[in-house]
Amino acid sequence: MRHRRGLVPAKGFYGGGGRGGARQPHLIRRPDSGLMAFAGLWESWLGADGSEIDTMAILTVAANSTLSSLHERMPAILQPADFDAWLDTRGFSAEMAAEMLRPAPADLLEHVTVDPRLNNARNEGPELIAPYRGTLL
Repeated sequence: MRHRRGLVPAKGFYGGGGRGGARQPHLIRRPDSGLMAFAGLWESWLGADGSEIDTMAILTVAANSTLSSLHERMPAILQPADFDAWLDTRGFSAEMAAEMLRPAPADLLEHVTVDPRLNNARNEGPELIAPYRGTLL
């Protein structure tokens, strides 16, 4: 967190929720379908064979009130005004950056129920992320 902070651009992410432990997938996005940025960390490692391995992680925080019915956590979404500070590892300490990691405002996101077939990696196609009109799990 002290040296390798990054931004992960996204137009949405998936979360699941449902009755009786079933995982009904939801597309979580901004209501205007605009771009957002997750707080991320990255690192490069040397493998045992000398190869370079690039890794990254998206940081998570407690879910906001919009998403808490789906999951207990969500990606840490940074506001555009905070991008420069998040990326400034020399002038903005890890402790100061950690204060930016909080749930997004409730009105920043919406969730749309999508096709349960999305839960199987063998299924593909844009129809999987269209608003789902079938029987919910």
